[in-house]
Amino acid sequence: MLPLKNYPQNGVFGEAIGKTSNHEKETDKPIYFYQENDLKIIYREDNKSWEMYDLNRDSQELNNLIDTSAKSEDMKKKLMPQLNRWQQNKK
Repeated sequence: MLPLKNYPQNGVFGEAIGKTSNHEKETDKPIYFYQENDLKIIYREDNKSWEMYDLNRDSQELNNLIDTSAKSEDMKKKLMPQLNRWQQNKK
């Protein structure tokens, strides 16, 4: 765990399961994310899609910036190595 005072600068990785019901199904797929400062990037394995949000301006994650932000590629590069490790561990 990171000390809270360092969290915004150091960034954090996370993984969740995308669920649409209470029952476990084959279609439940991982969602991976990386957050650094106010930017959060998300990769959804079920439809292989990317999302990115500026949490300072959009705390409810309604305005996906992945196609418009100059920081999208940099954030993808930070998440990809960890995403690859998680996927390798599941095989």
